[in-house]
Order: sequence, then C-alpha cells, then structure tokens
Amino acid sequence: MSTTIEGLVITMLKYILKRLFLSVIVIILTTTILYLVSYTAMLKNYALASSYKEGFNMAWHYYKLYVKNIIVNGDFGYSTAYRKDIVELIAHKIPVTLKINVIAFLVYVPVGITLGVISAYYKDSLLDRVISYITLSLVSIPIFIWIFILILVIGYTFMWLPPIYSQVKPGFIGGITIYIIPVTALSIEPISRFTRLIRAELVNFFNTEAHLLLKVKGLTKLQIILRHQLRNAIIAIYPEFNSTFITVLIGSFIVEKYYSVQGVSKLFFDSMLKKFAYGNYVSIDIELFAAISLFYISYITIAALLVDISFSLLDPRIVIYKK
Repeated sequence: MSTTIEGLVITMLKYILKRLFLSVIVIILTTTILYLVSYTAMLKNYALASSYKEGFNMAWHYYKLYVKNIIVNGDFGYSTAYRKDIVELIAHKIPVTLKINVIAFLVYVPVGITLGVISAYYKDSLLDRVISYITLSLVSIPIFIWIFILILVIGYTFMWLPPIYSQVKPGFIGGITIYIIPVTALSIEPISRFTRLIRAELVNFFNTEAHLLLKVKGLTKLQIILRHQLRNAIIAIYPEFNSTFITVLIGSFIVEKYYSVQGVSKLFFDSMLKKFAYGNYVSIDIELFAAISLFYISYITIAALLVDISFSLLDPRIVIYKK
C-alpha cells in the first residue's frame, strides 16, 4: 500500500515539475515573440530600419539587452509614456486587476455549480425550466455587452451603483459597491455556462445503473448528488475552468476599460497604438508593453497550472491518464 502511495506521489511530482517547465517555456517564448514583433514594427514604422530583416536584427539586439538588464539588475525598464519605473507603475495597478478577476472567479464558480445542482435536483420541474431558459439566454450575451447594460441601467438610469470606478463612496460599503458592476459583468456568462454543464453531468448520471444502485441502498437524491456524483461532475468539466478563466480575463480588458478601472489593462491600452497628430504613425511604449504582456501571460499560465494541480490532487487518475 505504501509503495503504491509513494509511486503516486512521485508521479504527481513529476507531473507538476513537467507542467512548471512547460509553463516557463510558454512564458519565455510568447513574451519574446511579442517583444520582437512590436519592436520590429516600431523601427520599420519610424523608418529607422530599411527592411523588416534589419528591424528584426536591431530588435533582437535590444531584446538581449532588455533580458540582461532584467536578469542582472532586476530592472524591467522605464516607461516613456508615464515617465516612471515600470515595476513601480505596474505594482500599483496589479491589485485592482487581480481583485476584480479573483472576486469574479469566487462568484461564478460556486454560484454556477450551485444552480446546476438545484436545476438537476428539480429536473423537469418549473424551477428547472426557468433556470434552463435563463441560463440559455444569458450565456449567449458576451461580457462587453453586459458591462454596457449594467453601466447604463444600474449606474446611470437607476443610480443604484457607481456608474464608473472612480466614483467611490466613502466607507466600507462604498468600497464594495464599485466592484459589483464589473464582477457581475464578468460572472453572468460563466455562471450560465457552469450551471448548464453541471446540470448535464448530473442528469446523465441519473440514467445509469450506479444511480439506481445508490437509490436501492437507501440514499436520497440529494445525498447521491452531494456525496457521490458532484465531485465526478466537477472533474468531468474541469477543462472548462481554464478556458472560462481565460475568457473572463480577456473580458476584463473591456470591463476595466469602459468602467474606468485604474488597473493593468489601462496601462496596456496606454502602452500601445497611440496615434500622432499627423500621419498614421503609432507609438508603442515597448518596455511597458512587454512587461504587461509578461504579467498577463504569466497570470494565465500560472492560473492554468494551479487549476491542473488542484484537479490532479482531487483525482490522481488525471495525472496517470496524462502521463
């Protein structure tokens, strides 16, 4: 028995180390490509390079200096747009972006799973049909539409909540209210998605012999769901956690932009594609753009890694299957 457990632990450690290694490779490759492409475009756009090949060679030279400066001095550079140190600049924005996305995750996952359980428990009832119709309708509306609806209706029409992030009301409650609109906009579609997925997994189990056997043993429908099938249903849909998290993170770009949230996405938009007064030239704050890209890529990759590790701990068969 101990040998089996030790073998499983070793297998899981190998799996985690492999995922860590692949995550680092993805982060390095992606940020490298973004830096070289954006710098080459800048040089060519300013006519500082006669060809894309020359621009790429120059960009590669600057990229090596950039990486060396990070490794040797821990310096990510200086923002020409904000005239500030990039690490200091991003450090002030990261908590806001993380808070919105983490709160949204802590809302749409449990709420979606709970509604899915309720819908499956009351299968074919009026409540089930209402939940199914509502989630089917809401899942088809993208995040950037929801943020406009919530701002216009709740923010400006009824004035129940601040219509923009900067209009913070004093006190603890006031500090909470500014997160309701962006978190709601990010959570509606994922809640609908998880509700439908969990319901489908649970309802499918109701038609199996295993469900009938558990009923014969005297377990109630709710006990069967909570003790036996819910865990399996969550494991079955676990790939959706990664894709949904990435979708929500991309949606937060728009939410932060139009709700005037002073987060990392504002820096991202400010760092690129600034048109001059004359001509079609653009100005990209390369080092700020590269640092923000590194943050988002690392954020997505690490989140995906944590989800994989958590589910591998929940069900070690996932590790064995992927081995």
